[in-house]
Amino acid sequence: MKIPFSELKFKILDESTELSSFECGDSNIDDFLKNDAKSYQKDRLATTYLVYYGDQLVGFFSLAAGCIIATAVESPTDRLGNQPKKYPALRLAQLATSNEFQSRDIGQHMLRVVFAIALDLCRKIGCRVIIVDAKNNDRTINFYQKYGNFKKFGKGNDDTVPLMMVLNKADKNGAVNLELEDFSNKK
Repeated sequence: MKIPFSELKFKILDESTELSSFECGDSNIDDFLKNDAKSYQKDRLATTYLVYYGDQLVGFFSLAAGCIIATAVESPTDRLGNQPKKYPALRLAQLATSNEFQSRDIGQHMLRVVFAIALDLCRKIGCRVIIVDAKNNDRTINFYQKYGNFKKFGKGNDDTVPLMMVLNKADKNGAVNLELEDFSNKK
């Protein structure tokens, strides 16, 4: 059964949040949430958003500032005199859905919120792309390509594949159709 976006609650991680029951099937991702997310947030390295269905933690994603080499991205315009060597980016550092809630649209809903946050950043500071080092498997890569129009760039490794989505193209392609206000009352 698919879970509608309207039934999810989004909350920023805090020190008192209990995380021990979360399992997504990837021990590295589970370990990050349970053992590293709070310290990353405290040290301002990444912000983790938790997703609840009722009172149950069903997913999370972590965001951080990032950058991308300019040659990996199509130049925004010819009117820029000095082209930057790097473009500002929003790094999607982690994204996972708990085992029992996978394939119920929660990942797609989380990605929509990531897009809304990125667009909000674009209004406040420069942010050209969203980047993610996706797990190197067809299911994960297909997810990002299907729901976010992400494209491969650069060289990955055995574990991950670098993907990016240029934000202004996402707007034009309709990949981003959610405003930040659509989930802000669910915190």
